Amino acid sequence: MSRSQKLNISGFALALTVLASCNNVAPPQVIAAPADVAPAPPEDIDTYARDFLNGIQPVSIAESREYCGFFVRLPDGRIQGTPPRAGTPDSCIAGFIPQNAIASYHTHGGYLPRYFNEVPSVDDVRSAIDVVLDDYVSTPGGRLWRIDGETGKSETLCGRGCLTDDPLYRPNPRIQGKDDFTLQELEELQG
Repeated sequence: MSRSQKLNISGFALALTVLASCNNVAPPQVIAAPADVAPAPPEDIDTYARDFLNGIQPVSIAESREYCGFFVRLPDGRIQGTPPRAGTPDSCIAGFIPQNAIASYHTHGGYLPRYFNEVPSVDDVRSAIDVVLDDYVSTPGGRLWRIDGETGKSETLCGRGCLTDDPLYRPNPRIQGKDDFTLQELEELQG
């Protein structure tokens, strides 16, 4: 057996081991979607995203962890959020992208001085561009951002305090008065 064949077999065995170990992992924690946010027409996605994310902000802030998911198109054409999946203080994995997804969403948890989480992260923008889906991001200061999945531009849809905010939040002077960012600007800001 050649060396490359041995490496391929070893790689295959490793892949099987990783897949097998995934079956022993507890499923990610999921919370209920806000019950008072009814599905909406697609043209109202920004308003729907604001109401939906505001409904999960208190849990996200209290637990100081991100929650994430997707906005999907229902058979009748309206949009609805998938149940929010729990992440960590600085990341969240929403799972496989549903075929009917029209955008993704995630919270940025509670205010933690060591994280620069009042604006979308560089990784947030790159992920949106990679999957070509807009991403809605809520922050500890109560802001709502939309990342354009084609251009990577991050735009504030509503400013400080328009969503439930963390009472511990402290403003970052580096972002005051800035309502949009390009990927390059975020790289410079967070670099």
